[in-house]
Amino acid sequence: MKAAILWTGGKDSCIALHETWRAGHQLRALVTFTPENPEFLAHPLEVIKLQAEALRIGHLQVQITPPYKESYVAQLRELKKRYGIGLLVSGDIDEIDGHASWMEDCCAQAGIELRRPLWKMPREHVFAKAKEYGLHFLLSCVKPPFLEKKNVGSEFYPAAMEELQQLAAKNNFDPCGENGEYHTLVLDAALFRKKLSRSAGEVREKNNLYYLHGANYALHEKAFTRPSYPRKKIAMAWSGGKDSALALHRLQQTNVEIVALFTTITKEFGRVTMHGVREELIEAQAERIGLPLLKMYPGGNTNEAYENALQELVQQLRTQGVEAIAFGDIYLEDLRSYREKQLRSAGLEGIFPLWKEQPADLLEEFFHLGFRTITCCVSSALGEKRAGADLDRDFIAALPEGVDPCGENGEFHTFCFAGPVFSRPVQLQKGERILKALQLKTSGNEEAAPGFWYCDLREG
Repeated sequence: MKAAILWTGGKDSCIALHETWRAGHQLRALVTFTPENPEFLAHPLEVIKLQAEALRIGHLQVQITPPYKESYVAQLRELKKRYGIGLLVSGDIDEIDGHASWMEDCCAQAGIELRRPLWKMPREHVFAKAKEYGLHFLLSCVKPPFLEKKNVGSEFYPAAMEELQQLAAKNNFDPCGENGEYHTLVLDAALFRKKLSRSAGEVREKNNLYYLHGANYALHEKAFTRPSYPRKKIAMAWSGGKDSALALHRLQQTNVEIVALFTTITKEFGRVTMHGVREELIEAQAERIGLPLLKMYPGGNTNEAYENALQELVQQLRTQGVEAIAFGDIYLEDLRSYREKQLRSAGLEGIFPLWKEQPADLLEEFFHLGFRTITCCVSSALGEKRAGADLDRDFIAALPEGVDPCGENGEFHTFCFAGPVFSRPVQLQKGERILKALQLKTSGNEEAAPGFWYCDLREG
């Protein structure tokens, strides 16, 4: 999912950024909401822009005007529309003056998910995260009587985090400064491609705060190695189609460890459920991806049969240390809720790398990356000729009005045969097209559904 980080330039937002990267999300932007004429004593905008450059992530300064809540909602909607942001990440740790619930409401109205990776985290764990992610920061602003003028500009490295915790214990204030006892500016961290340095500057007083004024900051080269934290092990739900292929590619650019693909096979026919793709074609994809393929064979066509088979597979994955399962779903809320419910009962997490992104944007990314895919199954309403067709820009442009361009509502399914996740393409031969009525079974009742055209694909 494309994520924006609520960015102050301080340690908590920096830890939240690293946690978001580690979870496998795409870091799309750093966002700083500002009033019309901002004066930030603790977090100068010029330093925030240098931090963004050091991280190689775009920075967005977003102006907020009265009435503030309506302005926040409008700007969040614009972030979603213009940049595809589906996730807003905050470094908040505790509720302060109702701010957290207020931001939750703004995000809900804008249709954006809000996450707070540090929420209610014990303070010693926050500092452990700061050390793990290699944070080097300074105190840019302090509030007496908790801290004194002489503390402004003090720098803290990973090896010296205990000094700040000891100071908090001595002076009886929140170790993370969550109540405004102090503010920080991060000079370096694991994901920084460059590090910041500070020179000069003087300590001034305003509004019963001591802050650093007039300091000069500069970027310097550093030996950067992509961080290698203990990686979350995940399995990828694999249909063989374009959405799971794009989701897999995104995950491969993150720090998660993908240990296996798994797919659902209708045992009677030896084909992928719903897609109708031959089992050997999915095996050919997995071989070219270089991951083991686990197969799920539900003992029937009911939800109960699927859930029983899934629970068996999940238990097998847990023995391999798998902590989460990734899906290529885009926006079907009921489907996501269903998947997450099944996973929660087994103690696993669901990951949705494409969630709430615009289908047109996903397709452009898919084509730009060089993926190739063919329709293996289309709704009868789309016509026989669209089964076994290359899914390209012309195919999308010719779809009838109201059809989702990604087929998210089941209008069509695809088989991905080439692209950056494969060591080499899967060579295909097209067979006959067959029209089949879909029979749905729920709680023992069978219902007829609109038919589907299937194109029989073979390797060769």
